[in-house]
Formats: sequence, structure tokens, C-alpha cells
Amino acid sequence: MREQIELKFQVGYPTSTPYTRVVAFERHVCQEISRICGGCETSHTKGWWRDDGADHKTAFRGILQEENTLTFTVTCEKLKVDLAYKITKEALCDAALVFRIETDWIHVKESSVLGRHFSVKEVNREDV
Repeated sequence: MREQIELKFQVGYPTSTPYTRVVAFERHVCQEISRICGGCETSHTKGWWRDDGADHKTAFRGILQEENTLTFTVTCEKLKVDLAYKITKEALCDAALVFRIETDWIHVKESSVLGRHFSVKEVNREDV
């Protein structure tokens, strides 16, 4: 068991974006993230927000917007978190230009986690 930091980068983009561009963007960013974190996880979801959502109000009344969301999740040791954040931020910004992904604000969540791993093959070998 290891103390680690989990970073989640949520990238919103228009629902009209061609899927082939999204996949190329995703792969490029994962290649860069994996250089420092060893790998990453992605998920495709739907995002909803009000167009006045960035105004820091107590209540929002703007028009409800729909977008696709691609989340990149990486886990790394605490001493690598600043470098992982920097590399991921640079990769996301560069790839957005290269693959023409229309995005602006990227939401980043940082959490402390305990990381564990086990091998299915080793467990199954023990049962034989």
C-alpha cells in the first residue's frame, strides 16, 4: 500500500466534435502522461453546466449547456505531483491545438489516495 495523489483532468468539448479527433487527442495526451506516471485512465461522459456558471453566484440562471467530457485520471507519488500536473497541462493544451479540440477551462481535482495492486494471474496460480 502506498500513499499517492490522484489527479483528474476533466476536459469539456462540443458534442459535434468528430470522434476520430477525440480519440487521437486522448491517445496523444495519454502517451505524454504515461512518461511520468506510468499510465492513466480515461472516461467519456456527458457534462452539463449553466453558461453563467463561472460567475461565482449563489444561484445560476443561465442557459443549460451540454457537452461531452473526457476525463484523464492519473495516480502518482506525492513527490511527482507537480511534474505530473505540469506535463498533463502542457499535453492537454498542445493536443487541443493539434487535434482542434474546442475547449477552454479544464477542471482539475486532486485527492490523496492509498494505492494498492494485485495480480489476477498470481492469485489464480495460488488457487491451483
